Amino acid sequence: MSRPVHPQGEPQRGRRRLQEVVFVLLVLTLAGLVGWLGERHAQRFDWTAARSHTLAAQSVQALAGFSGPLEVTLFVRPGGPLAGRADALLERYRRAYPQLQIERLNPDLAPERVRKLGVSAEGELVVTYAGRSEHVRELSEQALTNALLTLARDELRVVRFLGGHGERRILGEANHDLSRFGTELQRTGVKLESYSAALSGAVPDDTALLVIAGPRSGLLPGEMSQLEAFIDRGGHLLWLDDPDLAPGLDELGARLGVKGLPGIAVDATGEAYGIGDPSFAVITAYPAHPVTEGFAGVTLYPQARALEVVPESGWQAVPLLRTLARSWVETGPVDGTIRHDPGELRGPLLLGLALTRPRADGGEQRAAVIGDGDFLANAYLGNGSNLEFGLRLVNWLVSDDRLVLIPPRTAPDRSLQLTRFQTVSIAFGFLVAVPLLLLGLGFGIWWQRRRR
Repeated sequence: MSRPVHPQGEPQRGRRRLQEVVFVLLVLTLAGLVGWLGERHAQRFDWTAARSHTLAAQSVQALAGFSGPLEVTLFVRPGGPLAGRADALLERYRRAYPQLQIERLNPDLAPERVRKLGVSAEGELVVTYAGRSEHVRELSEQALTNALLTLARDELRVVRFLGGHGERRILGEANHDLSRFGTELQRTGVKLESYSAALSGAVPDDTALLVIAGPRSGLLPGEMSQLEAFIDRGGHLLWLDDPDLAPGLDELGARLGVKGLPGIAVDATGEAYGIGDPSFAVITAYPAHPVTEGFAGVTLYPQARALEVVPESGWQAVPLLRTLARSWVETGPVDGTIRHDPGELRGPLLLGLALTRPRADGGEQRAAVIGDGDFLANAYLGNGSNLEFGLRLVNWLVSDDRLVLIPPRTAPDRSLQLTRFQTVSIAFGFLVAVPLLLLGLGFGIWWQRRRR
């Protein structure tokens, strides 16, 4: 016997279908509006415990110092392990500064750009602003923000190189000159000038750093007086010493509390790097100092002079470069087979010093003495991380102390320690109890519908 058909059934089903169609259209319209609004008014929320996806306040403040296009060139292989980290880091900066322009280059496909910009490793960033550039060789917020602070300086720092005594020329093209290093310094916003104590007299007051790069002839007493006056009034100094230099700078060393030892530092460490010349000192580890913070490169120093600190000089001396124990000061010829002789100073040897002392105006006077000038010369600048260390050293010497320290953000402990009973209970619940519960609910709904 067939069931009776109610005359109102068809209209009711039609209205329900119409309501369902209208509901679906409204949901789709609402979803489209949400997408449209999200495209034009994007908002991101960082709900991580350490706010690891948000720039630190120091970084946001550094970006506030720019008012035009800021270009970042990233050298990274697509899909490589560094690509994701670099993109996430740069995206945070781009959201805070929309005028940030990011160019991604595969170093394997752009060798000319790599050579032109002096890129030394994958993942390196070159930040350019107003014709000046900074290299960032560490994918971290601290390194990138400090590069931005350096670029945002309002005025160029004047670095003067002492001349007139056969020194290494900052713009000279000979192998022993420093033109390649000078070019990189200019890219960081440094103005380079030569200075002659005999012709110019006193060192100009706007000198941010005076560099003495290996004079071959002695300085006259009047010239030495000008250098001493510059140091006495708080000027910053970089002294690149060498074993074969002409005498005459002993007075300067005494004022700085540094003494150069006779002989050449020889180092057997170079054998591990394929260097057959033992007169190349190899530095692989660095004492703690702002110059070497986060720096892990290998630097090479051909025929360097070992240094010694003179106590009670008024300067605070901190080691920058120190060889390993397999080194010594060779006082004889370095030709042919050489060996340590009794009486020769054994390593570790001190090859570089950072010096500081308080100034009368409340600031800090800075100086550095390196027992080798070849490591920055055109012939050797490309070895290891010599260039990076040289730029770090000059940046510290001329710094206005605006560089910041952004500590790494660590998330709270997210590990969950469970007992064996708890682990078994959770496994039983998800693998047995929950499926049985869902099966029971489904059977109950089916049974109720069947009884209607």
